[in-house]
Amino acid sequence: MEKIFESAPLHSPSNICIHSINGTSARIRWNALDPLDQGGFITNYKIMYFSLSSPQTIHAIGYSNNQSSMTSYMLTNLD
Repeated sequence: MEKIFESAPLHSPSNICIHSINGTSARIRWNALDPLDQGGFITNYKIMYFSLSSPQTIHAIGYSNNQSSMTSYMLTNLD
């Protein structure tokens, strides 16, 4: 039996789109990586964003994912 080691994905997700839901919420969507580009199982995503009124402050969300096919996340409490 050959052991295969996991590594970081070869690139980030593509076709990232953001859709405003209301004044404080938005849904971000992306295309899943091809399995050959994943480098193993995708276990989490890091989503980073900033407010137009305060671009020097970057917010980061660690998004744990139980399914490597998950391709969206709801951002809430946006200002």
